[in-house]
Amino acid sequence: MRFHQNYLNGGMEDEETYLADMKALEYDILYGDREVYGGENPYQTTDLQMGIDPITIDDIVYNDSNILVYGENFTPYSRICLDGKAVETTFVWPELIIAKNIPEKKVTDADITVWQIGRDKIPLGESAGTSHK
Repeated sequence: MRFHQNYLNGGMEDEETYLADMKALEYDILYGDREVYGGENPYQTTDLQMGIDPITIDDIVYNDSNILVYGENFTPYSRICLDGKAVETTFVWPELIIAKNIPEKKVTDADITVWQIGRDKIPLGESAGTSHK
């Protein structure tokens, strides 16, 4: 008999016991040794992505200490990243974002990506990298 069915069929004394046992079960599944599944993870990992459409970079232009990144699916939360470090980025429209006042030496041979960074400053997704020569 499954956990919830056991409770609903009167197999547990009270709601307090049920909630305490549920908390222990949740911990085991999420963070513990998964004893409920015999120590194995029954789920296959998948490649998840935030949002519906992938972030793509079509072109990168360096002009007067500004980096212009042309692509698709940019949002106000998109940030240009140079070698994995986000720089201040201006959202222009879904196909263009700009980073201003970036020294040329930082851009030359840099791996340039676009990250989606949430309000909490945690990256949620990123584009494929592109090197700028």
